[in-house]
Amino acid sequence: MLILLAAAALLQTLSEADLRDQILTADNVLFERAFNACDLEALHDILLPDAEMIHDQSGMNRGREAFMRPVRENICNGGPKKPIRRRIYESTEIYPLYQDGQLYGAIQRGQHEFFLREEGQPLLLTNRARYSTVWLLTDNGWKLKTALSWDHLNPIENGPLDADVLTAGFDGEDEFSRLLLAHDIMAENVATVRGGALTEERAMGLAAPGRPAATDTIYNVASLAKPVSALLALRLVDTGLLGLDEPLAPYWTDPDLEGSPFAKEVTARHVLSHTSGLPNWRYLDEGGGGGDCGS
Repeated sequence: MLILLAAAALLQTLSEADLRDQILTADNVLFERAFNACDLEALHDILLPDAEMIHDQSGMNRGREAFMRPVRENICNGGPKKPIRRRIYESTEIYPLYQDGQLYGAIQRGQHEFFLREEGQPLLLTNRARYSTVWLLTDNGWKLKTALSWDHLNPIENGPLDADVLTAGFDGEDEFSRLLLAHDIMAENVATVRGGALTEERAMGLAAPGRPAATDTIYNVASLAKPVSALLALRLVDTGLLGLDEPLAPYWTDPDLEGSPFAKEVTARHVLSHTSGLPNWRYLDEGGGGGDCGS
């Protein structure tokens, strides 16, 4: 019984984590792609036809077109000063909505800050506010039903806001953009972690032609997987589930080593230290050999 209860608790935790990831991904589409990068097509797709925006200073907009109009005219009008929204990550809370035991929506709430970006100038903090969004789960994924933003604080009228956590590391955003162009790099994602918590994330460039990169864009990380794999392997060693000097053949044999007398001699230590004898970039060599020993 205790095992079943523990398993149920684990599943519940994973479910909550998955829900948080999905809602934050939807939030990234709404703000990173639509608001910050002015991808109005993405904004159209993430809104329900009867979506509404309720704002304590600019009033209420009901319906998808009414929701999009101020974004198009005020946020994405091509002016020299571009409003930028940043979610305060650690303030974010997600609450699931159920009906008859079935998940149908979620409420997201937290704090966010707004900046003005002007070429050649550091980001200017304009205000901080509280927000809540109601997301509904549809056959086409999560869609925005209602967005509320209130309790806006103007840093000039209400004194300075503590924006160090958000602005540190991103004041050079224009420099990042310049480097992307100079070195022909399509996209870049930057994140700040403070005290073990993700406090800021920013996407720059294009994920594909005509599609801005977002903080949830998936990249081919290539050899960056090596240190992660090494860490996981060494944790298995620490727990006694794997020996550095035991052969790997009982777990897996590389197809290029099948039938080789050395297949049963390759160990975890060999692979982790790139001394297995397998050539690097084997798939580029039609003969199946040659190249540097890479693993």
